[in-house]
Amino acid sequence: MDLIAKALRMDPLKLRLKNLLDDGDKLPGGRAIDKVRARETLQAAAEKAGWGKKRGKNVGLGIGVSFRHVGGSGKANAELSLLPDGRVTVLTAVPDIGTGTHTLLQQIVAEVLTISPDNVRTMIGDTDTFESDAAPGGSKITNMSGHAVLEAAQELRGKLLSAAALLFECDAGDVRLDNGRFSASRDAKKNLSFSEVAGKAAKDDGEVRVRSSFEVKGRSPVPAFVAQIAEVQVDTETGQLTVKRMTTAHDVGTVINPITHQGQIEGGLVQGLGYAVMEEVVTDHGRVVTANLGDYRIPCTRDLPPLQTVLIEDPTGPGPFAAKQIGENGIIATAPAVANALDDAVGVRLFDLPLTAERIHSALKSTGPGA
Repeated sequence: MDLIAKALRMDPLKLRLKNLLDDGDKLPGGRAIDKVRARETLQAAAEKAGWGKKRGKNVGLGIGVSFRHVGGSGKANAELSLLPDGRVTVLTAVPDIGTGTHTLLQQIVAEVLTISPDNVRTMIGDTDTFESDAAPGGSKITNMSGHAVLEAAQELRGKLLSAAALLFECDAGDVRLDNGRFSASRDAKKNLSFSEVAGKAAKDDGEVRVRSSFEVKGRSPVPAFVAQIAEVQVDTETGQLTVKRMTTAHDVGTVINPITHQGQIEGGLVQGLGYAVMEEVVTDHGRVVTANLGDYRIPCTRDLPPLQTVLIEDPTGPGPFAAKQIGENGIIATAPAVANALDDAVGVRLFDLPLTAERIHSALKSTGPGA
């Protein structure tokens, strides 16, 4: 798109704002999208990055815009067990591979039951526990497993309200659960603790168990957009490109766990930077010669620029509590943003990654800076 902007002598930001997707637009495959927040996301990124301000010599800004839907089809299962003392166990087939999945499932249960996440633990089942389950990956676990746990927690909440109603001698519809305590509308001063009601509900069997399955059969029409702006500086003598700053703006739904959410954003962006400027599989007659981390470079702490994040919150996502996916969003637009910033800085347009000093230097020699 920046090539078009250059041909039209038009600001790349303005060109994108004229051509962004809107509600009801169809993708190349024919599916329509809804709740599009591309414009707000890009404008937020541009404002945060200081788009339009004068830069130093051989310094440029570049934009990358992309989106992703929540992960595709699959089925997830969950089982909740409530002990008489009020502790809850979440049984799931999904392992936590470092993305905070188990913490997120604990938070969902705690939110529905209005108790502390410290009173909820997560355990992993096996093929004897559940017939099948969606594996981690593809930005789908919060939606699939999260919904299974959410539905189970809502069913468990209903059982607890019924148990509390027996103790209050009233209808379940007259019972409220808030901050881990039960009260009846006819006598607001009288209340029962969570463990008291849990003990009543689990009296016969020693515990209360509920199971839920949640299946996704198609993609939601609601996407999540990301806009990234890279600021780079180029040494025209050597071709060395330095990423000085990255600004990333995300169209998000309800953020369930802010710490892991931000970690997903930063982790994805770092992967995107590696793809953009240093990671390369080199082969020699079919043999991979970059076979270890001594030869295959990946970003380390010293390679990372300052990162600015902007969240455009819009609780319209398909996940639990209107959450949207985030895991892979930060990777997609990074390399285009860096490549566009390179062109803005020294007028060099490269189409092969990574954007190494050798490739940039070669292009500068053949075209000349600013060509």
